[in-house]
Formats: sequence, structure tokens, C-alpha cells
Amino acid sequence: AIARAILQDAPIVVLDEATSGVDFENETILYGKLREMTRQGKTVLVVTHREQSRQFTDHEIRIPQ
Repeated sequence: AIARAILQDAPIVVLDEATSGVDFENETILYGKLREMTRQGKTVLVVTHREQSRQFTDHEIRIPQ
């Protein structure tokens, strides 16, 4: 599903817990690819519980539990 999201030419990409089973090194690679997509004018929305993912964001919305 991640590869399909990266390869499709959709203007908006929504990923829900896309890196939940990924180690930090591969998470960094994935977020690099997503960053490239934002530079191409795409909107990328990532839903995650991983605190370390915050370093890859431009904007953050926190929803209290």
C-alpha cells in the first residue's frame, strides 16, 4: 500500500500507521520519499502514534485521548 501511494499521481496521500512495523532506518527512507512528494506539490497526511515521526513533519495536529 505504501508503494502504491508513492507511485500514484494523486494530489493527496493519506497514510494511517504506515510505519508501525518498520525500523527507524527504513522509516527515515520512507519519510524522505514522502518529503519529495510534498516538494512536488502533493499533500501528505500521516496518522501515527510514533513520537519520533514528529521530526519529519511540517505541521502537527495532536488529538487528545
